Amino acid sequence: MQRINESDKLKNILDSVRDFPPIPQTAFKVVKILENPDYHVTDLVYCVSKDMGLTTEILRLANSALYSPSSKISTIKQAITYLGMNTVKNLVISLSSKALFGSGNLRLLEQKLWEHSLTVAIGARLAALKVKPSLAEECFIIGLLHDLGQLILAKEVSSYETIVQDAYNKMLDLRQMENDTLGFDHTDVGGLALEKWGMPEHLTDVVRWHHQPDRSKYKDLAHLICFANNLTKSKLIGINNHHDTEKFQNSMKYLGIVPEDADELETALMDIYGKEKELFKI
Repeated sequence: MQRINESDKLKNILDSVRDFPPIPQTAFKVVKILENPDYHVTDLVYCVSKDMGLTTEILRLANSALYSPSSKISTIKQAITYLGMNTVKNLVISLSSKALFGSGNLRLLEQKLWEHSLTVAIGARLAALKVKPSLAEECFIIGLLHDLGQLILAKEVSSYETIVQDAYNKMLDLRQMENDTLGFDHTDVGGLALEKWGMPEHLTDVVRWHHQPDRSKYKDLAHLICFANNLTKSKLIGINNHHDTEKFQNSMKYLGIVPEDADELETALMDIYGKEKELFKI
């Protein structure tokens, strides 16, 4: 396929995608609260607690094997105390995105996307705890949002389900099929959506380059997501299981993850995946 420039690519996206979803309201409010240097924790507790669905998701995750609290966490205030303000903020933003899943007619596709996104988020967090602990929570939020572009395309482009089905049946690279058919791919769309939401640059950048981590300004984060993404695909979790061994090994090398570490991370990830089935439902 002939390479197209970025302005043509953007035009193709905007011609194909009629409506980008707005940032979920609770996430928007939380971001605004935290922008105020004089905010109080009670402001955050009040804001999140009004969203019962989101509160349930945060408490479910906080009590899961992912965080393994010593005693049950039953309120948002307890979650903030145990997990920290930044982690809860990230959970609010990323878990708010779950409202976008299961809201259309492609429920099976959306279920598979959510399952894959959450598994990548957990896998990236586990990998970061091993090699770059300070990036663990950022990895979780980016992992949940990394395939936002696929969700938008599924809702907005009528031919997308066929593209996904062909890629799945033939075990082909979905990104390549998207580019061949549409002239852009889901990383372009996801990055643009997060930009429209006003998300921080490191989120939009890593979502844009998680398949090409060496092109990212935030290579550590991008390689962690690339590693977790390919690990998850190798376990056949998601809508496209084209596992890129070369990229997987390249990210392992960059991060200093040896095969024994990768095996250990895979075991830990699949243990959580097996135990926390409720987390993976939309």
